[in-house]
Amino acid sequence: MITPFSQRVQSDIERHKLFETGDRILAAVSGGADSTALLLALQELAGELDVEIRAAHFDHRMRSDSGADADFVDDLCARLGVPLQIGASDKLDSSSSEDDARKERLAFLESAAKAMDCSVIATGHTADDRAETVLLNIVRGAGLRGARGMDWRRGQYRRALLRRTRREIVSFLHAHGQAWREDLSNTSPRYARNLLRLEVMPLIRKQINPALTTSLCRLADVASLEDDLLAEFGQKAYESALVEACEHLRALDASRLSTERPALARRAVRCALEGLLGHTRDVSLEMVDRCLAAAQRPESPPEDIGLGVSVSVDAGVLALSLALPEPEPFDYPLPGAGSLDIREAQITLFVNAEDVPDSAWKAQVRVADDNLRARSWRPGDRMRPRGLGGTKKLQDLFVDAKVPAEQRRRIPIVCAGETIVWVPGLCVAEDSGSRPVQLAAIEAQL
Repeated sequence: MITPFSQRVQSDIERHKLFETGDRILAAVSGGADSTALLLALQELAGELDVEIRAAHFDHRMRSDSGADADFVDDLCARLGVPLQIGASDKLDSSSSEDDARKERLAFLESAAKAMDCSVIATGHTADDRAETVLLNIVRGAGLRGARGMDWRRGQYRRALLRRTRREIVSFLHAHGQAWREDLSNTSPRYARNLLRLEVMPLIRKQINPALTTSLCRLADVASLEDDLLAEFGQKAYESALVEACEHLRALDASRLSTERPALARRAVRCALEGLLGHTRDVSLEMVDRCLAAAQRPESPPEDIGLGVSVSVDAGVLALSLALPEPEPFDYPLPGAGSLDIREAQITLFVNAEDVPDSAWKAQVRVADDNLRARSWRPGDRMRPRGLGGTKKLQDLFVDAKVPAEQRRRIPIVCAGETIVWVPGLCVAEDSGSRPVQLAAIEAQL
C-alpha cells in the first residue's frame, strides 16, 4: 500500500518529470531522516513508476562515529532488499571543509551510479533545504539565479523531496516505525547553513513570518521560471554577439553587447564565461561587469578578471580568453598535392586536393613560385588583396576583420616564395603568376 506521503512524492515526480519508465535510480542515503525517507518512498513507488532502486552511502570519516551510519544504511538496505554500494574517504578528517566533503561525495556518487548502471541519482533535499539555500544565497548577495535555490533536476541528479518539509518527513518515518541517524555536526554553528537553520530562521518565523519556508520556496519557484526566461533571451543575445568561439576563447562584438539591455548583456557575458570555463561556479557579478566595462572602451589591454580568465578589447571585439602559451613561430613547406596539419594553428591546409570538406575555406590563386609554404604572421607583413589595387599590412586586415590580437600568431600565412597569397578565412591575394593552385583550409581535430 502506498502511503499519502509517498503519493505526494509521486505527484511531484510526475509533475517535474524526474524519472522515466525503466530508470535505474541510485538513492544517495546518508542515514539521516531525509535520505532514509527518500529511500522508503522510492521503494514504495518503484512498481508504480516502473523503476529500479539502488542505494549508495559515502562515509566522509569526518566524525568518530561515522562508521555507525554506514552500518545503519547497510542494515536498512538489506531489510528492504535494495542493492547498496558503500564508499569511504581516505582524505577527509574533522578539519575538512563542507566543500571538500561535497566534492568527494559527488565524485563517489557518480562513480557508484556508473558501476551500478544507474541513469539518475536521487538525493534527499527537502523544502527546508531549499528555503535555507535561498536565504543563504540572498544574504551573500546573490541575484535571480541564486534566489531559485535548488532545482528539481541538475544534470543526472534528481530531488524528489523538494516540496516536502522536514516535519512531513519525520511524521512519515514515525508512521513506519523507522529510525534514522542524527549527525551532530548539523548542530554546530561553525557552518553558516546551521547558523541560519538553528538561530536566524526560527527568529524570523517567531517575529516576522511563521510560514518562512513556504514563502522562500514560493520565491524560488518564481525565480526559477523568470531565470529560465532570461536565460533563453540571454543565450540569444550571446549568439547574436558571438564573433568567434574555440576551446580557449570567446570573442564578442562589443558594440552589439553595448546596445543590449543591461540584464541581457550580463547574461550574454555569463554564457561566454560558461562556454569558456565549462561552468559558472564562482563567476561573480563583478567579473561580468568588468567585462561589460571593457566593452565600452575602444581598446583595452588584457586584464585578469579571475578564474584564469583575461578580458581585452581590440578592434571592437571583446575577447574573453584562458591563458595560453604564446605559440612558437612556424614555417612549413606545403605539398604539391595533398594536405598538411598545422598543430600551432589548429588548421589543416589542402593543396590541389580531392575530397575537401564543403565547410572549408577555399581559394584559387595563380603563382609564379612553386615554393609554397605556410608560416606564422610576422609584424610588418604586407600583401596585395584581390581587388584592392595596392598592398596592405596584415595587421590592418586583422583589425578590419576584428581578429583578436592573441589569435593572430595562430593563423597560417600561405606564401609562394616571399609573396603572401592567402590568409585562410580572411583574404586572397591578386594573382602573381600563371600556375593555378587550389587551396583550402579547415579547423583541424588535432
